[in-house]
Amino acid sequence: MDRLTALLGVVRAFALVGRSRATHHRQANPTLRPYGPHPKARHPAELTAAERAAILEVLTSDGYADLSVAQVWAREFDAGRYYCSQRTMHRILAAHRMNGERRRHATHPPRKIPELVTTRQNDVWSSRGYHENAGPDQGHLVPRSRRHRHLLPLRRGLVHRDRRRRRTSR
Repeated sequence: MDRLTALLGVVRAFALVGRSRATHHRQANPTLRPYGPHPKARHPAELTAAERAAILEVLTSDGYADLSVAQVWAREFDAGRYYCSQRTMHRILAAHRMNGERRRHATHPPRKIPELVTTRQNDVWSSRGYHENAGPDQGHLVPRSRRHRHLLPLRRGLVHRDRRRRRTSR
């Protein structure tokens, strides 16, 4: 290709051969592209490790132990000290797994969910008659009213007993 370009010129030589000049030059002079993991680019305004440690020390000091990040930030700002934004303080606490509620709260045991227990139909009345109530045995469901009993999964014995009663009462 070099001889041809010397005789005809670059444009005519590549037009005659039918090859792109860019492709030829790219293959003749390959540049190595760096693939693989790159080092993380550091933002120029990123806090150093020493600055992060100083902020964490301020947030965990005894005077600010029970205060929120916003309160600590406001008190330090009023005192003429600005370390970083409130969001950055939250990020620093999250990096050390110290985020969440910082104040002490009373803990109470969970409340038991009230449950209606019946032994027969029409024992408990409610505006939602189509729901079932827990019966005397485990796995035994009793409907709240007779008219909705066909919607609920009942034990076979109870359903058959109701049918027998209806047949004999007619």
